[in-house]
Amino acid sequence: MAKICWVLYLKEQHLFIIASICWIPYLKEQHLFVVVNICWIPYFKGQHLFVAASICWIPYLKEQHLFVAASICWIPYLKEQHLSVAASICWIPYLKEQHLFVAASICWIPYLKEQHLFVAASICWIPYLKEQHLFVAASICWIPYLKEQHLFVAASICWALYLTEQHPFVAASICWIPYLKEQHLFVAASICWALYLMEQHLFVAASICWIP
Repeated sequence: MAKICWVLYLKEQHLFIIASICWIPYLKEQHLFVVVNICWIPYFKGQHLFVAASICWIPYLKEQHLFVAASICWIPYLKEQHLSVAASICWIPYLKEQHLFVAASICWIPYLKEQHLFVAASICWIPYLKEQHLFVAASICWIPYLKEQHLFVAASICWALYLTEQHPFVAASICWIPYLKEQHLFVAASICWALYLMEQHLFVAASICWIP
């Protein structure tokens, strides 16, 4: 189980972001059960921006029967107490002949004009390719840009799941850099963990390290 939590504090704009990412991949006797829960709350006091984003879905593969339940809810844009939500979700759950499990792409852009906030979030991954060995390439990249406070966050998450003889190995590396010029904030966070499989029993050891 991997948990990511960080706090970005922007003094003049009172920016407070608590991001928590938690998920559990479980593989037992070739039955894949993935519960992914992503929840974060960016709070912007000056513009009264309150974003509660919760993403939860369950891809379940058992005897080639695919069940995907995806629920995504968030509130990106509040200006002068007027709420505007623009959500776009696109994914491809199942390709039977090639046994492609999930190819999901989530992209959204919350834009706050008065504070020059621009967030471009793109999530794309391919979890399951049976018979020719599981390969997952997941890339998450987003850029929140706050002009007046010179906030630039480049977040890149890339990892691969390599399955050979039904034994998966996951090497995950997460690195991002929030840069706050006037407050001289530099955060380099690296998260690396391994999934250990022993007799088809999955064990996740997660290590989280960051430097504010």
